[in-house]
Amino acid sequence: MLIDLSIRGKVAVVVGAGEPARSRAGMLAKEGARVTLLSVPGPTEGRPKRSRKGKGTQPPSASVELVRRVRPALVFSTTRDDVLDPAILQAAHSVGALVHVYDAPALSDFTMPSIGAAGAIRVAVSSSGQSPAMAALLRRRMERRIRPVDVAQVRLQGRLRKTILRSLPTHETRRKVVYRILRHREIARLLRAGRFEEAVALARKVIRSSARVGRTAVRKGW
Repeated sequence: MLIDLSIRGKVAVVVGAGEPARSRAGMLAKEGARVTLLSVPGPTEGRPKRSRKGKGTQPPSASVELVRRVRPALVFSTTRDDVLDPAILQAAHSVGALVHVYDAPALSDFTMPSIGAAGAIRVAVSSSGQSPAMAALLRRRMERRIRPVDVAQVRLQGRLRKTILRSLPTHETRRKVVYRILRHREIARLLRAGRFEEAVALARKVIRSSARVGRTAVRKGW
């Protein structure tokens, strides 16, 4: 199940080093999280990859202490170490944090989908950890299909959201008006032309017109 999780202002810990740790720390910071990065050498810094025999190379004490002290909402471990990763997982769970362990879906509370962005639109494709490369390929295909007018339409809907909720009393009425705005040819033309404020003004007229019709129907008992 894919969930668009809001992490703005939340504490996140990344344990590891190299590109996996940097990319995760950067992703979290971009989304507004308060990130703490604990640098621990990984396989790319001269240590072996995850052992099948369960023999790790690093003592877990520093990582565990950090997680328990800062009590994060999210923890990412990129160490690929058979001692560190389970210890970090246990410490994170003890403070109620969700955990993602790099290259170990069985130890993770969630998988990392391939994510693309266009304005406020997010495109996420998950292979349930089986093929990150294929997930990235499919995500790029989908991302290319997002047009500038789609991004502008999302921005428009965000601007109008409070007005729609305030002006239209029922979910069904709001749904109809939203789709009317989405399919409105003149609004789409204005958005394609970059005339965003004019599109907003026209959409507000659509909302006011629908609100008047709704009030008339209530008075007449339709």
